Parts: sequence; C-alpha cells; structure tokens
Amino acid sequence: GAATFSYNWVSIAGGGGYFSSAAPELFRNFWSLAVEEQFYVVWPLVLPLFLLLPRAWGRAAAVLGLAAASAVWMGTVVSSGGDLTRAYFGTDTHAFGILLGIALAFVLERVLGRGAAESARVRVATAVAGSAALIGLAVLALLPPSPTVATFPGAVLGASLCSAAAIVAGVWPGSAFGPALDAQPLRWIGDRSYGIY
Repeated sequence: GAATFSYNWVSIAGGGGYFSSAAPELFRNFWSLAVEEQFYVVWPLVLPLFLLLPRAWGRAAAVLGLAAASAVWMGTVVSSGGDLTRAYFGTDTHAFGILLGIALAFVLERVLGRGAAESARVRVATAVAGSAALIGLAVLALLPPSPTVATFPGAVLGASLCSAAAIVAGVWPGSAFGPALDAQPLRWIGDRSYGIY
C-alpha cells in the first residue's frame, strides 16, 4: 500500500484501525500521502469537465458541492456506526479538504488575477482574518476527539475551513499576514512539516 499510494484502502480492507491501535505502525502516516496521490491521478482526468463550466464561480460552486457531499458522506459513515478508520482514511469521505482547496484556486485565480487594492484596511483585515483562522485551528486541535459527527466531519471540516481562511489571508495582495507567516522559523518548520508529522 505504501509503494502504490493505496495505503488507506489497503488498511481499510485489512481491518487496520487508525484510532484503536496502541503500537505505532511503520507506514501509518502514508494514508494521507495515499489520498493526496490518488487526487493527483484523478484530478487531471476530471479537470476538463470543470473547465467546461464557463465561469470560475460556477466551477468553484460545483467543486464545493462535491466537498459538501464528501463531508456529508463522512458524517453518514460515522453516524451509521461505521468504522472511524473507514471514515477517516477513505478518499471519498476525506476529499473535502482537497476539494475546498480546488474551489479556492478557481476563485482566487479569478479574484487575484484582476488585482486587488492594497491598503491599510487590507493589511488589518488580512491580519485579523489570518490570526482568527490560526486561533480556530489551535482550538480545534485542542478539542478532545470523539467518535461522532462532531469530530468526523465536524472538527476536521472546521480545520479545513480555517486553513482555507488562512490561505486567503496569506495570499491576498497587500496582506500583512502572508509576510508574517513567511518568517524564517515558520518556513523552516514548513519545509519539514511532513517529516515532523
């Protein structure tokens, strides 16, 4: 599974439990790489269908619909008494974060392509929005997980939305938040983030 970027599905099929295992598995972290690589295989095949939609907002809305469906599907798996590992590892149930990023790319490409005004108001707004997003992520990280829809997809979706808000605040022209995140210590952590995980 690790070699073929299908660890998430191999683990699900083998009955591996992400949340119940006491001993760490050597390749357990590869589940997230598997979801990511599966996206890299499927998205280029699906992208032309989205490009048939005439406007960026329509493309973003279609992708957001898929993201919502993924989050609802995760909640359905969890609320029906399904395996939490299945809900967490499944590409179909955990795609909403990636899909939210795609929607952001469609919209931001259009908005930032026009050029946004840089002003003191923009600097303050991006600093406040970005800081609020980081605080939201910290609060969500500190919440005790529960085997319910409050966590799956609730907290996981909340973290995706906070991440999206932080991205927008960071890349907006004239942002004060983006340069603050580009500080050397944070860049050092970012370069090593998967290894740290």
